[in-house]
Amino acid sequence: MSQHGGSLIALLSHVTTERIMGRTDRMIHAIRYDSRRVQQGDVFIAIRGYEIDGNKFISSVIEKGASAIVTDDVETFEKIQINQRVEKEGVTCVLVDDSRIALAEFANVLYDFPTHDILLIGVTGTNGKTTTTHIVKHFLEFAGTRTGLIGTIESKFGETIIPMEHTTPESTELCEIISLMKEQGAQAVVMEVSSHALELHRVHGFEFDAAIFTNLTQDHLDFHGTMESYASAKSKLFQMLNTTATAVINADDQHSFQMEQATKAQVIRYGVVNRVDVKGDRIVFSANGTTMRLRIGTKDWIVDSPYLGMFNVYNLLGGVSAALAAGISDSVIMESIPSLPAVRGRMERVPLPNGAIAIVDYAHTPDALQRAIETAKMIVGQTGGKVITLFGCGGNRDSAKRPIMGEISSKLSDYTIVTSDNPRMEDPMAIISDVLNGVNRRETVSVIVDRGEAIEAALNMSRQNDVVLLAGKGHEDYQVIGTVKIHFDDLENVRAWVAQSVGASDKR
Repeated sequence: MSQHGGSLIALLSHVTTERIMGRTDRMIHAIRYDSRRVQQGDVFIAIRGYEIDGNKFISSVIEKGASAIVTDDVETFEKIQINQRVEKEGVTCVLVDDSRIALAEFANVLYDFPTHDILLIGVTGTNGKTTTTHIVKHFLEFAGTRTGLIGTIESKFGETIIPMEHTTPESTELCEIISLMKEQGAQAVVMEVSSHALELHRVHGFEFDAAIFTNLTQDHLDFHGTMESYASAKSKLFQMLNTTATAVINADDQHSFQMEQATKAQVIRYGVVNRVDVKGDRIVFSANGTTMRLRIGTKDWIVDSPYLGMFNVYNLLGGVSAALAAGISDSVIMESIPSLPAVRGRMERVPLPNGAIAIVDYAHTPDALQRAIETAKMIVGQTGGKVITLFGCGGNRDSAKRPIMGEISSKLSDYTIVTSDNPRMEDPMAIISDVLNGVNRRETVSVIVDRGEAIEAALNMSRQNDVVLLAGKGHEDYQVIGTVKIHFDDLENVRAWVAQSVGASDKR
């Protein structure tokens, strides 16, 4: 992807600065926050991260030929001044109040404010962001709007697919991706907006036409500290909306009022329980999907969705509400629901040769795990089968949720296998021990540390009409062990087991 150049003075005209040393009439090639990528003529913005402080690399980027340095560290700025590096090495130094905000401001100018003339819809919440963005994209494209998607799994527009490493990329990457999508003809972009992205100003300066709040449950407390701080971070997306935008709110979530209070936008409320603008009721689940009555105002439709579970009822209602906000007619939306696309790693079903079903899902929070198991129980409730749940918890992440997830799975599942899920720098058995602290039916729980062996054991245990729920990794095709990322894919393991089972059956 190409970066757009510009003059430093033009960039600075849209950036809130404290002090500037050096020339501002120089041309800029690109903006960088990673010192390893700096080239001649770039602006380097020094960001203090949680592990690395960009200010420590200023000398090296000056030697690489950076034209300008941006920092929010007064001591660093003054050190450059004292050492006369501006005069000696011809570098411009800019002091700002917040380097992350400055990065977003620079990026928006450099890419000519890419969100200002495109339909932009953001989706935030603990669970449901990925599925909801795919639903909204489907509705828009069904109505004839060429739409890009920026999500956890990937960013895509047409045939262009960009793998994602973060739920929401840094502001420079976001501006670049949206700019590229526009160049290729995109008329709209639907994107996941994480609480990290909001707290770290990655979408600062973006003009959202609509924002969806899915829900808020325990997650990311290693980053936010408290649920109050977590909710406050989510509410920032709704603070960003202007009066002509639309806030789409899950009115059944206890934090919905906080999101509504944060915004001056028009509000569309959706839900199943409370009084709302878009409502789902008379809901019937099966192994093949969901049938429900969908009510918009005073109009009713009976719709068949290919998605499983109550949480996907909410995702669908949120997507319908956003489509209405985007001006799509209710009749077009209803017509498009049966052809909703499958979302990789989100309640993804694989029929097993023994008559059971494997479901691969990304559920990695207490709420998501509970909802996934409840959905599996609804499926087996019609056939008399059992629910076998396999999950693990990530290392170096919110440890408070581990015993909660252990309690949920052991209480709701017929059998639970606790295994590894990105242990990172933690001892896998220490993580599993935390999970076991919440277990209340130990006789129905086993521990198999190796995830591949655990999946094989769960599938071998299954019988006709059972559901094997493999939770936690979903679309991910890797395990992070220590600092090493190794290839691992739950779905691949299931398909390999199926192929082996079919092959063994053929030889009999």
